[in-house]
Amino acid sequence: MKILIGIIAVIIFIVIVINLKKSIEKNKRGEAERAQKEEEDRKIKAEEEKKRLEDLKHDRIINCPKCNGNGEFILVHQIQWMGDDRVYNTRSIHDKPDAWELDGKTEGDGKSWQTKYKREDCFFCGGKGIAYAYFEKQNRKCTQCNGEGVLISKTKIKKDIGNEEQTKKTKCEKCNGTGNNEIGIVHVKTLKKGLIGGYYSDDDEDIKYQLENSDKFDILLSENEFYSSSKPRFK
Repeated sequence: MKILIGIIAVIIFIVIVINLKKSIEKNKRGEAERAQKEEEDRKIKAEEEKKRLEDLKHDRIINCPKCNGNGEFILVHQIQWMGDDRVYNTRSIHDKPDAWELDGKTEGDGKSWQTKYKREDCFFCGGKGIAYAYFEKQNRKCTQCNGEGVLISKTKIKKDIGNEEQTKKTKCEKCNGTGNNEIGIVHVKTLKKGLIGGYYSDDDEDIKYQLENSDKFDILLSENEFYSSSKPRFK
């Protein structure tokens, strides 16, 4: 009888130890999962905060660069069949007065190629005609003198016998001899993402990447002063 009681006690002890180990392992897994979840939440919040602060930097409102503030354009959608594959080309027309007459027009035989013209709200501003931006001044190496501040010219001078090459240095007028030019940059953030240009196939990973990053880009003011007009975004 004592032996039986001893065996039962040992079995109970073993069961208790096994359950205790399982409980400890479960708690460890739970702690690891909680720690992982907390880290994931922290990263998500950090990314959201980064996006929020980046958005706040865009404190000006400008005309949407994609539609020139019109809020709409004529979408030209072309399809070309190449064997079993279809190749697309989509672009917009927004700067030609006669473009609006194309709305609703269709060209092509519908078998090897087809082009459709349709009036659409701008993909990037949703028809509002605006985008967000912030302006920045940057110094960049002068392209006229390659950052040297001087322009070098060489001429050959005729001598009694032969000739001699002379080097002449003049101050670069474009950068006033500094080697740098100050340029204005507009950092643009459109209201929406979109694509309106280029050829692409049915399954194109590069197109997906372009679409995901299509709402942020920079414009040089020296290239187009149109974007210099703005008003405050926040009051």
